Amino acid sequence: MVTNPIVRAFVIVLATAGGAGYVPVAPGTAGSLVALPLVPFIAGMRDASFLAGASLVVAIVVLAVWVAGRAEVVF
Repeated sequence: MVTNPIVRAFVIVLATAGGAGYVPVAPGTAGSLVALPLVPFIAGMRDASFLAGASLVVAIVVLAVWVAGRAEVVF
């Protein structure tokens, strides 16, 4: 259970992509548009160093799994 209000707010913001998940029409598309600016950054990391790019993707996945687990309790 998420009892800390700061962690709860952090989880809600990340789980809803900064509120894009509340868009009444196509919330998944809106969330994808929020994440779209990250693509050039991740591609640049991959081009600079494959290990750095892969590490960044793994870190994002780990954070997403943690947020999803906490969001399940919140929602």
